[in-house]
Amino acid sequence: MQDKAGIVVLLAAALTVLGCSAAAPAPTPSPGARAGAPSADELARIAATPAPERVLDMHALLVPEWNPTGPFPALGLDPLPPDAGEADPWTAALTQRLATLPEAMASIQLRCAAREVSGFVRAHGVRPAPGLVSYLASRCGSAAVRITAGVFRFADDGRDQAALYAEYADRVAALFTPLTDGDPASGAPAEHRPREAGIWFDRAPEPGGQAVVVVITGERWVALDQAARSPDPAGQVVIRGRFLHPAASARAAVSTGRYGARACRFDPSARAPAFGFICQPDPGDAGAWIEVATFTPDRALGQRALDLLLWPRGQPPAVYRRPTYVPTQPARTTPDLDQAFLDAVNQVRARAELPPLQAADEQRRSVTALAPHYFDALYDEDRQDLLDRIALGLIAGWHVPGTVHHGQLGAMMVPSSDLADLVAAALEGPFGRSVLLDPDAHYLAASVLYEPATQTLAALFGAYAVAERVDREAVAERARAALERAHRARGPRPPVRRLGGVGSVLADAVAAIDAGRLSPEAAMGQAMFDAGVRVGRRVRGWSIEVSSPDEIEFPAELLDSSDVAVAMAATTYARPGEPGLYVVLILASP
Repeated sequence: MQDKAGIVVLLAAALTVLGCSAAAPAPTPSPGARAGAPSADELARIAATPAPERVLDMHALLVPEWNPTGPFPALGLDPLPPDAGEADPWTAALTQRLATLPEAMASIQLRCAAREVSGFVRAHGVRPAPGLVSYLASRCGSAAVRITAGVFRFADDGRDQAALYAEYADRVAALFTPLTDGDPASGAPAEHRPREAGIWFDRAPEPGGQAVVVVITGERWVALDQAARSPDPAGQVVIRGRFLHPAASARAAVSTGRYGARACRFDPSARAPAFGFICQPDPGDAGAWIEVATFTPDRALGQRALDLLLWPRGQPPAVYRRPTYVPTQPARTTPDLDQAFLDAVNQVRARAELPPLQAADEQRRSVTALAPHYFDALYDEDRQDLLDRIALGLIAGWHVPGTVHHGQLGAMMVPSSDLADLVAAALEGPFGRSVLLDPDAHYLAASVLYEPATQTLAALFGAYAVAERVDREAVAERARAALERAHRARGPRPPVRRLGGVGSVLADAVAAIDAGRLSPEAAMGQAMFDAGVRVGRRVRGWSIEVSSPDEIEFPAELLDSSDVAVAMAATTYARPGEPGLYVVLILASP
């Protein structure tokens, strides 16, 4: 999918966290492995088939910064005026093509994006990299995703536009092809998928220069009813709307600071196809991204449904600046790109005060063997089942040392020969950060592909947390910090006190869960009884299963207590056929 600075692959596991087991040479799934994940043998059979010969080539230019010119429409979906097609033959051709598609329209927002891209093409002679295209589309107010930029340049001999169009009509019509291509994840025929498009013609002031036609197309996966670019007085950005394609579930996250990604809270009152998310960006950020993904029961891969550009400080920055994270590192002079990618990620993790990741060498060999098949299938609508099989198999982490508590997978492609650009693109949005900067991950298995002829880099990478190395005390402390944040958000009140005298009770409950003697619910029931006897008063308790201890939805009964003492413990747990989760045990009094 062409989003942001390349391709970010969204997986259900990358957002809800998928647990599985790994062992060699004859791996078997743990109780937490996702049902239906392909075995290591099946992955080996896929890898043994002839590797595709597809050449990586994005036909685009990556620049460190760009100054959009404006003006910019408001966020929304505003059709061009009815007489817009009379203004020039290019717009007329687009509106005529869109009229043949039942759910497509020319918008003011993507016309703005086409104008902005044409300025870049005039300056550089080539279209901008997908990251800047997506930025310009969102800056122009579009909520479309899978943004594509089609460009046609030709020598301008000074004739009027009607004469030029008559000569180049077939070439311009070819730019409309994305309107009937699409992603099968939508579940609708390509010609029935909601589309949005814009076109712009630009020429040099004097004859003899270059003229350019730019067509921007995108898919609409959401209809927004409420959205804002900047936080409200409570520091939140609320987005509401409805999904335009079937969605069994959805996830949203917002980038925070230079390294962070924060999950957005889902509004449980929304009923499908309606949705609502409450996101909390960092108020000090000049810019941030909210990403929304939807999932269907029959697909492992999630579909990007919304990319929303924010400016938490209240005003949009005047200049787009591509982020940088590590020093430049040319691919052509780097002997081991996989190791260099791991080293670069660990440099970023060190600055983010996260522990380094170790190389999972045997798992990396599996990723390397499958990466060409993965990227080839990514663009082939007839091979989406294969794409899912590869993704689920790699998330399972069959060759990762230890028992995989959760695995996450991501992919990225950039029109660059600099590994620093690949890393920066992978970390631009919150979903990419959730993989490479997962605070709980222990291992990384990454394969980097480089095409010298086209100066293109791509990476397929998996990050894995293993149950044996989970710091349970640290997980419990993170959960406690999350409780204190949620408690303070309810207004002025005393800090959450620590409930003493029940440490051994919680330790017994954790031991019972780890040994498989009791379920988390049964262990908590026993702990509540034992703690009540120990402290001589009523003790309340909760067993909460979460993918991240930083993002717990605490029960209202606990948050409504203005003065409360709490004890916590944590462990890992996996129900049969389901992802691995953290279990946070909470005892509270009064």
